[in-house]
Amino acid sequence: MREAAKGLRAFQKERHSVREREGEESMREGRERMREAAKGLREIQKERLRERESDT
Repeated sequence: MREAAKGLRAFQKERHSVREREGEESMREGRERMREAAKGLREIQKERLRERESDT
């Protein structure tokens, strides 16, 4: 019984650490997507500014 409890605790700890790593990876991917979106937004803003300057 004690061995089974130890095994269960070890399994739960490992599962928890795997979930933490997966969470870190998804956060990193989310930050990368935000960074890419920000780059795209800056490009759009630059293009609009060029259009305004060429209109005047």
